[in-house]
Amino acid sequence: MKNELKRYIKEINKGLHLPHKMKKRITTELLSEIYGRIDDGEELNSVLTSIGTPQELVEEFVEKVVN
Repeated sequence: MKNELKRYIKEINKGLHLPHKMKKRITTELLSEIYGRIDDGEELNSVLTSIGTPQELVEEFVEKVVN
């Protein structure tokens, strides 16, 4: 489980062309949401599927930053 989550976060960070501080904040918030949902009984794969692919998340974050 941990390796899959590490790869997921790494892909997001690779796609984000933002300052390190912003990447760290995004990663922290995302991990908090993921672990919270896992603590509530969801499986990691289910959580990641519902959140979206790393590329979808990158596009969403970039759109929010631009707008």
